Amino acid sequence: MASSVRPLQKDEDRTSFRSGDADLDHFFHRYAGQNQFRHRAGVTYVYEHEARIVAYITVTAWTIESDILAVVEGRKFPPYPLPALKIARLATAEGERGRGYGSALVAYACAMAFKMSREMGCVGISTDAKRDAVDYYAARMLPGQRWRLMAASALGVSPRTGLPYSAG
Repeated sequence: MASSVRPLQKDEDRTSFRSGDADLDHFFHRYAGQNQFRHRAGVTYVYEHEARIVAYITVTAWTIESDILAVVEGRKFPPYPLPALKIARLATAEGERGRGYGSALVAYACAMAFKMSREMGCVGISTDAKRDAVDYYAARMLPGQRWRLMAASALGVSPRTGLPYSAG
């Protein structure tokens, strides 16, 4: 049972992947390759198990406004945006949930962020996770690492503008 995490390959067929979430599937089928190879806007990593893609995660460089980080940390930061790694998408194939594939990809992203922090600067990991998914991400942060998970929805701020919003 060979398993690996690797970057998405340019010409590989992604059309058979189904997560049960139409938006995540549409992104993976249509835009993951464009964002990675044409626009260089993010990189999608796939978890391959027995020669089949069972999960994917898309990450991108991001910045966090220092005032939002101050809310998370309860202390002041420099008055300019700070570098972070953003988990833009995460999905596991239907029938494969609960087997640790998504958790492995989150751990992979954490290791990437930790490496970034040593080599170029990174204050943590950001995600636009839905409110009910924030605990999922938080529970999968690398043990022993002091990583900040900045889920905009958990802070009650818009992930695009950083301005407060109401979930109502």
